[in-house]
Order: sequence, then structure tokens, then C-alpha cells
Amino acid sequence: MVSSTQSGSEGRERLKRSCSVDLSFPYHRYEQSHEGEAHATVSLPIDCTRDLETNLSELFEFESALWFPSGTMAQLVAARIFMQATEGSRAALHPTSHLLLHEAEAYRHILGLEAVEMGSWNRTVLASDLPDSAAFAFLELPQRHNGGALPTWDELQAIKRATSGVGKPLHIDGARIWGCRPFYDNRTYAEIVHGCSSLYVSLYKDLGASSGAALMGSREFIDQACIWRVRHGGALVNSEPQAADALRGLRYHLPQMERYVEVAHQLAQAIVAQNGCVTSPHPPHVNMFRVPLPFGVDQARSRRDAIAASHKVWLSDNFWQAPNSTNCELEITVGEIASQTDPDVIANAISALIGIR
Repeated sequence: MVSSTQSGSEGRERLKRSCSVDLSFPYHRYEQSHEGEAHATVSLPIDCTRDLETNLSELFEFESALWFPSGTMAQLVAARIFMQATEGSRAALHPTSHLLLHEAEAYRHILGLEAVEMGSWNRTVLASDLPDSAAFAFLELPQRHNGGALPTWDELQAIKRATSGVGKPLHIDGARIWGCRPFYDNRTYAEIVHGCSSLYVSLYKDLGASSGAALMGSREFIDQACIWRVRHGGALVNSEPQAADALRGLRYHLPQMERYVEVAHQLAQAIVAQNGCVTSPHPPHVNMFRVPLPFGVDQARSRRDAIAASHKVWLSDNFWQAPNSTNCELEITVGEIASQTDPDVIANAISALIGIR
């Protein structure tokens, strides 16, 4: 017998597939993204993983890079190395950190690490937020649960100085770092992360790979990470297919990131013009932002389904609710699909979701 939950889930999937625009993850059309040279296996090196790691270490100007099957594993390995190096068991994390919200407290159960929260949920980190009691700090650039918000350039440099001045490692959670350059006056990725101890990047969120992540740092750091990747079960027999996907993403999507950010600005302006609400942040800092909604998650899901049926636009799989709030937010990420859609089509659907039209 099929449960009502299963039946409802199948119905939503059918409704989603019936839409002409789907803004949920993944944000790219795979078939179109990998046409031509980007799709040709013969154009890729034989050792894709090593070539990917070399490309990334050169792009961010770290001594070494290491592919991981997941960002969760990569960041746990980084934390473990810093725990050993500092002989400290406390990490400074923003309240919206992925480690706190989305990993079933793996940092505590696997590492025995204690989280010390820095800053407030609804804003980016300041240098003054760094707790003295933490041995090292994780800084997310951009902060996903703040709509992709970034600290100003001066604030970012102040954070770097505050950690380096007392000898604390600063790790960058760069899951969505690919869209940061326009906000920082098109400084290079290397300039943005300069002075940080290590960096993690996601290879599938914005770059469109099937999966995977990378960790970067000094040669000594990555040598240790390689050992811990084995111990965590992350040394796969063959990582070449995932690495090949990531190389294609670097070739195809990375050159388009500036355009994705521009479209995010245009879309945010269209939404504000049509329904008068405020996108967060406004204007967007990267190729993502959030739209605060005047109701909770259950009502948002119900309205989303109605909009999908009437407007043929699927706005999101999930809605996000901050602590101590009865209302939720819609998250929009601009990739290939959103960038090829008329902004007014999306803005009309969001206006209908809110109830203005």
C-alpha cells in the first residue's frame, strides 16, 4: 500500500516536472551545459583528478589541493588537522554554519570538537565576533543562510588580521565562493582568500559537477588531509568521472559567474518592482539571494504548488525558516536556468506566491 506521504511526494514530483521553469537544484541544464568541447571526453586530460587539483591550487594560489567526495568530509578533515596543530578542541562557527545546521553534529560526534558560536544569525561575521576561547575559526564566504551575504572587503581583511595576529588558523568555507568576485571589485579568487590557512570549495553547487569538493592549503596541510581522507573512507577507487565533471564546470560555468551575478541583480530588481518586498541582501552580493515571505513553511509549500500549476514555474524544493520566526524565506540561486529565463516570469510567480497577484 502506498502511504499518503509517498503519494503526495510523487504528486509534487509530477507537478514539478510539468513546469517549464524549474529553479530548484540543480541550477543548470546538464545537456546544454556540456555540449561541444565541454562535453567531449577526449578534450579532458587522462588524469582528471590531478589536473583538477592543479587548476584549483593555481586559481586560488594555494600550494596544494585535494579532491574529496563531499564537502562535509573535507571540512571535518580540515577541522581535525587544526585541532591537532593547535591542540585545541574549540572552533569558532557562525550560527548558520553548515557544520552546525546540516551535518547531524558530525563535528562533535566524530571529532569531539566543541563549537563556539561567533556573531549573530542575521548578519555576517565581524572581527570583533571572534571568540578568544576558540583555537581556530571557520568563515563561510558567502553565508548561505543570509542570502549569500558577504562581509565588506575591509571587514574581511580585519577578520584575517584578527586571526593571524594571535596565530589562529582561519579556514574558509567557500562552498559558494565562485560568485564572490563582483562584490569584491573583481579581485581575483587568490586575493580574496589570501592570508587564510585553508579553503574548501564545492564543485557541484555552482559549477554543475555531479558531486565532489576540494580542500586547499599548504603542502604539509594537504599531505595530512590525504591521510585523513583515507581514514574517513574518502579515497575512492576512481574519482575520475566526478573530477571530469568538475573540470567541465570550471571551463563552462566559471566564465559565466559574473553574468549569473548580473542576472541575480536584475531579477532582484524585478521582484522588488513588482511586489514591493525587499530581497535579502539587496542588491544581491553573489548569484543568490532570498525573498522574505509573510507566512510559514507549510503555507509556502502549498502556495508553491498552486503557482506551479498556474504559472508553470517551480520556485523551490525548500523554504527556510530562521529561529524564533514564524515566517520563512524563498531562496533563489541564478545559474544557467534562471539566467535564460525572463526575469519578469520569475517575478510574476513570486508575486503570485506572496498573494499580490
